[in-house]
Amino acid sequence: MRKYCDTILLAALVLFAACTRDTSGNYTPEAAIKSFSLGTFNVLHNGITAEGKDTMVVDQMANGVFRYDIDNVRGLISNTDTLPFGSIVKNVKTNISATGTVYFNVPDSDGVYHNVPWTNSLEIDLSDPVRVYVISTDDSYKREYKVLTNIYDADPDSMKWAGLAALPEGITYANAIECGGTMTVFGFNGDSNPCFTKYDEISDTWTAPARCIGLSRMAKFQSLGIHDNLFVISDGSSILTSVDCENWSNANPDTDIELLLPFRQTGDYGTAWALTADGRIVSSANLVQWSGIQKVPSEFPVKNLNGICYNLATNRDILRYIITGTDSENKETLIWTKLSTEGKWSQILPSEDHNLKCPAFSNLATILYDSRLYSFGGAMQNFFESRDNGISWRECKSIVETYNTWNNFMQIPEAYRGTDLPFCFATCTDNSIWLMSSDSRGVWRGYINRLHK
Repeated sequence: MRKYCDTILLAALVLFAACTRDTSGNYTPEAAIKSFSLGTFNVLHNGITAEGKDTMVVDQMANGVFRYDIDNVRGLISNTDTLPFGSIVKNVKTNISATGTVYFNVPDSDGVYHNVPWTNSLEIDLSDPVRVYVISTDDSYKREYKVLTNIYDADPDSMKWAGLAALPEGITYANAIECGGTMTVFGFNGDSNPCFTKYDEISDTWTAPARCIGLSRMAKFQSLGIHDNLFVISDGSSILTSVDCENWSNANPDTDIELLLPFRQTGDYGTAWALTADGRIVSSANLVQWSGIQKVPSEFPVKNLNGICYNLATNRDILRYIITGTDSENKETLIWTKLSTEGKWSQILPSEDHNLKCPAFSNLATILYDSRLYSFGGAMQNFFESRDNGISWRECKSIVETYNTWNNFMQIPEAYRGTDLPFCFATCTDNSIWLMSSDSRGVWRGYINRLHK
């Protein structure tokens, strides 16, 4: 008898839980959508023909791949995974499982809305929100849903640029770096004193230029970098450091440093590199004690120097240092590299295919972005990309609309295309790229959509 009573009690508890699982009071099993997904639909994107020409391609997404979440409390149906950029959902079929009869509230050719019974062959325009109704089998209850279909409004891999406030006038600008989460641009005013200005994100303005305390007019902004969370720069004989880019003090190195190689690692990668007046490449862990590594090779770059440092993907404990620059006449781009496990620097010889060499840009700039190297400069038209640590370079050349032959990522802003004038550049921790000039080209900030923080 006790076992029989326990069975009745358990059944009652299960029934009670089933009836009260939605405390909103709106849940009616006889009128509800239980599942919702899309049928097949097309996605427009770029592709390459057999002849190597860029073209537009239509791919078909499989039936039911993108499913939707159903919120019975708020009456909202929306896709969890955003549809790809270029998705065409103006006439798409749907897969629906429901208790009751489903109706879509859609307009006819005259724009008048009607409730149309759903079938798996009914094509619906889901590019805008759509109203859906479910009526119970006994016609005693009607539930309303709104169907939202989220589609990326930009190619996640495309480059987006925005123009910002112009730099203050009357300053000759020399270099830029992110300082304290703020873009800081350095230059010289009329009396040749080093000064700086910082960008205010909230007001889209630049601060009035202020003098760099402790820096003389001999400061070589080409050497501006970061080491062990200190901002560093050389002035032709010594090295100066700062924590705020405003106040600078002498590091008192034990060696006459002619030029600090401009690495911008955000943490302590262990080694700083410099060139001495007597023609040596030297290194230091603390900016004070310096050790000679090798004589400066005759093919080592002397202008437009850029320093890149990153961990190897195959071994995070090993660092790769890369220096890019040009010869004294800007006739050739020279690239040198060194692993943290190697004793000396060595030249990266260009590819035997002349078309895969990095061009000898005036004002050569090289950045590490999206785990790849990009170089640009000269009469800028496009970025050049290297995926093999600087050995081969390919142009990110735009052919069809915003798409590219080599990749569909990097694009130079229109204001800088075709110009061959000095400019400042920098990359930031929010994965943005900055191009800055005091002339009519102005200040631009860009990023790949999927990388922007």
